[in-house]
Amino acid sequence: MKRLDQLSTIVLRNALRFTGKLHSVKKAKDDEGSDKDAVDAGEKEHQPGVLIASALDSKYVAYFDPLDGSGNADAAICTGTVFGIFETEDGESDESEGIDNVVLGGGDGHGSEKTKDSMINSVLQPGKKLVAAGYCLYSSATILVFTLGDGTHGFTLDPQINEFVLTHPNIKIPPRGNVYSCNEANSEGWSQEVLEYLHALKSGDNETGERYALRYVGSMVGDIHRTT
Repeated sequence: MKRLDQLSTIVLRNALRFTGKLHSVKKAKDDEGSDKDAVDAGEKEHQPGVLIASALDSKYVAYFDPLDGSGNADAAICTGTVFGIFETEDGESDESEGIDNVVLGGGDGHGSEKTKDSMINSVLQPGKKLVAAGYCLYSSATILVFTLGDGTHGFTLDPQINEFVLTHPNIKIPPRGNVYSCNEANSEGWSQEVLEYLHALKSGDNETGERYALRYVGSMVGDIHRTT
């Protein structure tokens, strides 16, 4: 994991601890050592530090990508934190089974493989089962966008009062756009149907009759925020 990935994982993990909403915080891997050791090791490996957390009553489970787009940070391209919250499946809240409010990615103690597998499986649900989701964009402004399932709203951090202020109420994706975003460097492995669709967007041979523009920076949060 790159140093920046590891540092952001540690910062978010500690922030989750500070909320007082978790029973325990445990490491995803059975490795030992301090946060400093993890940061030093991070110079040699790049792996997103995904965190998974469960609420005190174990009714909800959340996952986080602490720093999406970290590979672009040295080019001053925006980064962001992505999160989603699921309601745990029936029978998954039994603490005796090891689902006792764990954050994968760091912490104290070592969970069993069953605990880690259970926590991972608890977030492997269809996206339609999300009860909340969103992202926080870090750029010229810090913008928090999230939904509770009934409308999507954007809040901008006001550094004068150190609070997020509602600035983008009821965000909606338009029925038709004029921008598409994808990494066409991987197009050699895509199906013929997808390639034909992309050709239609670029050539204007589509329902709108207009040629679409490509916008892609390699940061999911940045691409989504710009494209929508």
